Amino acid sequence: MPPGGWQQQAAAAAPQTWQGPLASWGNRVAAQLIDGLIVFAALIPLVGVPAIGFAVSDALGIVLIILGGLVWLVFAFMYSTWLMKREAQHNGQTWGKQAMSIRVTQDNGQPFDLGSAAMRQIVIIGFGLGIAGSFTAGLAYLVDYLWPLFDDENRALHDMLAKTHVVKA
Repeated sequence: MPPGGWQQQAAAAAPQTWQGPLASWGNRVAAQLIDGLIVFAALIPLVGVPAIGFAVSDALGIVLIILGGLVWLVFAFMYSTWLMKREAQHNGQTWGKQAMSIRVTQDNGQPFDLGSAAMRQIVIIGFGLGIAGSFTAGLAYLVDYLWPLFDDENRALHDMLAKTHVVKA
């Protein structure tokens, strides 16, 4: 410090609270594909229901398509949300993430509860990227899922917004 002068203190780096080596982009994509297949397989029965409705009337068929879409949407979001909040060693894991031995951790070090899981899965990924994706013909989803390839911490945009990291389990 110069005599009689003032020197600004260096800002302390924020402590790292998430633990574990970062998951690779390939493991993240594979987990997403597995989860997508699980959701798709669980909802296959919904495909036949509108066909039965159309046999009765066009109006009933259309109503059943809309209801089936809503059921699919709710199931897809709740699948990830409920599984992410599981206790102990499976906290932060869907079945796809569990199969790929990765997990989502919160930057604050706290385990996922229903509120934090819903914030990440439904509000940020579902509504946030869903709305952005609808205005960009899906480009927002593509950018989000390619982002970890260029980020030093392998984080997608939704991880940054949700303050999460994906690590090896």
